[in-house]
Amino acid sequence: MKRTLMQLGIGALEEMFAASKTDAKVLRQLENELQNRQVPRAVALLEEVQAAMMPGAPPRAASQEELALVPPPAPLSVPPPPKVPAPQVAVRAPAAPVAIVSVPQQPRPPVAAPQVRVAAAPMPAMMLEDACKLMKVTPTSPWQVVEQARRDLVQLSHPEQVALLNPERRDSVRVDARRVNAAYAVLSAARAR
Repeated sequence: MKRTLMQLGIGALEEMFAASKTDAKVLRQLENELQNRQVPRAVALLEEVQAAMMPGAPPRAASQEELALVPPPAPLSVPPPPKVPAPQVAVRAPAAPVAIVSVPQQPRPPVAAPQVRVAAAPMPAMMLEDACKLMKVTPTSPWQVVEQARRDLVQLSHPEQVALLNPERRDSVRVDARRVNAAYAVLSAARAR
């Protein structure tokens, strides 16, 4: 069934219902449209439309011809809200001078010094054999194997993995991850040649 009122908002449908409570064709159009809407206002309006159509009778679907006879209403313009003047407020001067009392501030708890990260020393150049040994691959291994080995080894230094380690061990794991990345770079450069 064609939905001739689908472009209208629920507010416009409510106004249409209020203006045409006795027009059976308009009520059938409204019922047809509201059966396709699920918002609470539409469900409540559908109940009102069905009650206005025939109390106690089951709702009847409108035919295409009946729906085509009733044109949808023109969009309604909403006037702007009236301007309300700002309320006048009377301000009185204090009767007596006010004394300002200073309250001693509570001492703040000591703040921990921020941790300073020392820049990592550059990794020394690595030989191809050392890189293969570190990553546990051979120089002739397929590239997918090299990439997977790198992922597996670097994953060990993921923040979730090292969160419970002590700071020294955490730093050691990070250095190991840097070494794995350096070995990967050596293998990558060897493959490019």
